[in-house]
Amino acid sequence: MLKKAVAVLGAGNSRLHKVRTGLPAELEALGPSFDDNFEEVVTVDMDEASKPSIVFDLTAELWPLPASHFDEVHAYEVLEHLTPQGDYKAFFTLWANIWYILAPGGLVCATTPWWESLWVWQDPGHRMCYSPALLTYLSQREYEKQVGTTAMTDYRKFWPKPYSFMVRHAEMSGDDPKHAGFTFVLQKVEAK
Repeated sequence: MLKKAVAVLGAGNSRLHKVRTGLPAELEALGPSFDDNFEEVVTVDMDEASKPSIVFDLTAELWPLPASHFDEVHAYEVLEHLTPQGDYKAFFTLWANIWYILAPGGLVCATTPWWESLWVWQDPGHRMCYSPALLTYLSQREYEKQVGTTAMTDYRKFWPKPYSFMVRHAEMSGDDPKHAGFTFVLQKVEAK
C-alpha cells in the first residue's frame, strides 16, 4: 500500500529510497524508488540541473512546502551541508522547518557521515557533524530529563514546545568508524 507523500531534501538526481521504515512485511513490499512507495514525491534541491520538483535553498528561514503534509522526509548526505557548526539558531530553524512540513507522527529518515569518519570534515561543503548526542537536542523529553542534571545546554528558547522528535533509530553504518556513515530515523511528536 502506497504512503501519501514524501519530501526528499537535497535529492540531486537520485530518486532511490535508501532508508526504509515500517514493519518487516512492509519493507519487503517496498520498491527501489520513492515513486514505487509514495503517491506524491516532492524533491527539493538548490541545483536546478538535477530537475527537482522545487528549486530551493534549504538554508532559508521559511520553506515553500505545506504544513503537516508529508508522511516522511528523507535527507541523504545533505544535512551536514546546511547549518554551520555552532550556529544553534540556524540548526533549530532547519529542524523547525522539517517538523512543520511533517504530518503528525511523520518520520525523518537521514544519512550523514559518522561523527568519527574522516569524511565529516574532509568535504569542503560540510558544515555540521551529526551524532546520536546531537539528536538529543531535538527531544523535549531529553531537555526535561537532563537540564539541570547533566551538562546539556538548554536551547528550549530556540526549540520550544510543541517542537520535538523521538529517536526511532540511530546507528553507525559500516564496520570502520573512520569510514562509516550515520543512519537515523526520527519521529515527529508534539510536546505538551
